[in-house]
Amino acid sequence: MVEVDVANSQPLLLAILLARTTYKGAHHIIEGAGAGAGAGAGAGAGGLLLFSCCSSSELLNYRAACENGRLYEILAARADISLDQAKRELFRDVLFGKPHVCGRITRAFGDLWPSLLEAIREIKTGHGYKSIAQALQRLESIIMLDGVCSRILRDLPNVPFLTIHDSAMLVADAAETVRDIMFAEFAKWGARPTIHMKGTPL
Repeated sequence: MVEVDVANSQPLLLAILLARTTYKGAHHIIEGAGAGAGAGAGAGAGGLLLFSCCSSSELLNYRAACENGRLYEILAARADISLDQAKRELFRDVLFGKPHVCGRITRAFGDLWPSLLEAIREIKTGHGYKSIAQALQRLESIIMLDGVCSRILRDLPNVPFLTIHDSAMLVADAAETVRDIMFAEFAKWGARPTIHMKGTPL
């Protein structure tokens, strides 16, 4: 069995949304963020605010770090902590935490990409701190379930598989084909992630 896994996937999903891709419905994902947290009809304004606050050069730099699979490494080095600590604190404090948490990874993120951190904080303040997580979950579902899984069922009908958020577990013989499917589905959103195949025989 092999796990085909998208590196830095949640941070990359954020970069995709911030880039305002031309894929139909992209704006609706962000515009719906926070609706479950009492944001109501005003959530769309939060989406526009999130886009307008970001520096394009910062976004390109951040996105490259995600696509290269090096985001956690870059933040860990900046904060002088381990990769596991950097990943855990990025999710806890920057992506999914309350708006104004100020820890070592928050400071490292803000030093590197201040306008992105400000945009994240503004949408959380205006539309609930869960709004970013909800938007990323929607996009992950569209790419992985509606896109990747549908393609596997259609193109590889005899291959059993399991999905684990941003990865798929399946027999080794089909791993490269599934990796190509993942590349194709992310390409629809203008992204080229790093994809690992864990457990591939040597």
